[in-house]
Amino acid sequence: MLLHSGDIWAVTGGGLFIYNIASNSFRFFNNTAGLSSNNPSSFILDNQGRLWIGMDDGSLNVIHLDDVTIKRVPIDPEPIVINDVVFNDNSLYLALDFGISHFLTGKEEIKATFRNLGSFTVNTAVQRLFVSGSRIWAGTTKGIATTLLTSPNLQDPQFWDNYTTLNGLPSNNVTDFTAKDDTVFAGTGNGIVRISGGTIAFEGLSGRKINRLANLNGEIFAASSYAVSRRVSPGNWVDIIPDLSNIQALIQDDEGMLWAGHKKKGMYVYDEFVPQWINVLPPGPGDNTFEEMVFDGERLLWCATGQTAGNGLYIFDGFEWEHLTSEDGLVINNTTGIEVDHAGRIWVGTPGAGLMILEKRPDSLVVIPVDTTDKKLGGADTPAFVVVNKILRGPGNIMWIVNKYVDNSKAIVAVTPDDEWHYFSLSDGLISTAISDIAFDNSGRLWIATENDGVNRFDYRGTLENKSDDIWKHVSTGDKLTSNRITALAADREFGMWIGTEAGINYYIEGLPVQNIRGAIDDFITAIAVDPANNKWFGTRSGISVLSSDNFTWEHYTTSNSGLVDNNIISILFDENNGDAYIGTGKGLSILETPFKNPPASFNEISVYPSPFILDGSGTKLTIENLPLHSTVLISTFTGKVIRKLTEDNGGVIGTQAFWDGRDGDYNFVPTGIYIIAAGVSGRGHGRQKIAVIRK
Repeated sequence: MLLHSGDIWAVTGGGLFIYNIASNSFRFFNNTAGLSSNNPSSFILDNQGRLWIGMDDGSLNVIHLDDVTIKRVPIDPEPIVINDVVFNDNSLYLALDFGISHFLTGKEEIKATFRNLGSFTVNTAVQRLFVSGSRIWAGTTKGIATTLLTSPNLQDPQFWDNYTTLNGLPSNNVTDFTAKDDTVFAGTGNGIVRISGGTIAFEGLSGRKINRLANLNGEIFAASSYAVSRRVSPGNWVDIIPDLSNIQALIQDDEGMLWAGHKKKGMYVYDEFVPQWINVLPPGPGDNTFEEMVFDGERLLWCATGQTAGNGLYIFDGFEWEHLTSEDGLVINNTTGIEVDHAGRIWVGTPGAGLMILEKRPDSLVVIPVDTTDKKLGGADTPAFVVVNKILRGPGNIMWIVNKYVDNSKAIVAVTPDDEWHYFSLSDGLISTAISDIAFDNSGRLWIATENDGVNRFDYRGTLENKSDDIWKHVSTGDKLTSNRITALAADREFGMWIGTEAGINYYIEGLPVQNIRGAIDDFITAIAVDPANNKWFGTRSGISVLSSDNFTWEHYTTSNSGLVDNNIISILFDENNGDAYIGTGKGLSILETPFKNPPASFNEISVYPSPFILDGSGTKLTIENLPLHSTVLISTFTGKVIRKLTEDNGGVIGTQAFWDGRDGDYNFVPTGIYIIAAGVSGRGHGRQKIAVIRK
């Protein structure tokens, strides 16, 4: 963090934000706002009012603070990760994974790179830089490297000095620096040292990893894995009460208030009179991983945050985010599968704590844990380790649960609205308990994806209690699947089932051979969603590939040609009311507006805009909205002469929308007048609207 003109600027794992202390307001910068990526590592303010930001994509971004414009400055060679950046005498020094680069801000180019930092091995990674006077200090996992910036050749290792545990460091993992007068303080993985005149002395906080050091108005502060501490005298530190751990940054505002940047919870400001740390949480999700998502009956988006480094649940109402963690009553913060039941309760799977059923009330959150306590679920390698990775609401409002790796083999669990529990195991026809996904087809049959054994198709024929009429089918590489490692499932809107694997896409229709579908941007399929217009959206590790409803035409979206936050796709969810596609990654959520929303049943809801339609050379198109799928749109004069025909085949109709550029069939702009917009589908009726066209 840094303070500039009453604003706090902060580097985060999701971009950059400015916080105005006086107005308690935030402004955000991310890839869609102009940054080259959403993962800046560090930044520094130069003497010309420019903020230089080190990015994880091998570039520097520059924000001119007078007009807040953003510029990307590539660095050669790419890609590199900029771990830290400091400014000195019209130059930047960049901490890299292979040394230090000297960057000239005027020429915007690298002058030199220093890979031999004294006695350290060549290309030692540098994680922190600090300039004090005419000397630069580099923190590495091998100790400290330091030199005078006035040295004749910083590429020559003889001009560098090194400090390690052999010289008195308590740990070679050097994490940060600050200075007071002529003394440099270095934070390590095991406390703090001070260095003066080439002599090292231990400063204190033994046993603590130091995340950040700061000289704030002449006082030295340290943020460790345990607390924020203040130096009261040489070797004497006092923890600021109450303890606040996981702090990554420290600054002081113009009023002398201490601000701390937290690893998970935004910022804290210290009120010394209470005393207490007051959380100032930026609006947005608490982290970047979106493992799985679902809409509830109130159109709230619920997001599970992952099975390893999960951060609870996020709730998004379209404007604001809410964050639920174990502090709010969750059994565990690692969350995987998520679904809403017929009563509006949220069912959440966990990778070890079983199932949580959540009922969110205006003033409270009721959490019902389900594990082995009442024998409704089973444990995996130990009885207490209950894995639930997928939950799906099926026909008849039955909740289907995947109790993955369960030791009693009853990995598929069905719960009726009357709270009757039914189990299906290996002895019933299930091929594996290592289940990766489940989905229903249009015939009400459950498809079960496994990690190594292909797919099960299960038809319980509407009778959960009667297993004698159940029909199980196994589909594998023997049936021409591209792999038995199944990664995703989704039902087609018409006939079959789409099966994603580590080796490509498969399409299964009953009675036909499995079709291997080629054309995706990457063969490793991570997620599949089918929109209301029957376009198939395939998430991969390299972006998104969209197969149109004709099962022939492809479009691809990546970070390079769209606002996609990351190419490694984890989940995809459609808001069928407005066509928005929610694309979850490990680096945040992207929302793409599409015309593929739930189509109306009739032509009574057709809307046309803008009205009037002004042809002034700006390229504005007339939008015809709320069309049933597969509509044909005719543009005619007021006397009935058809001048333009729009269809899916010629690109004029996309999903539930059509677009007209104001031209006739000969590609000439039409004259000013009243025009009739008529839309219809053969055998399903038609509708019409009038529009005034003004040609300038």
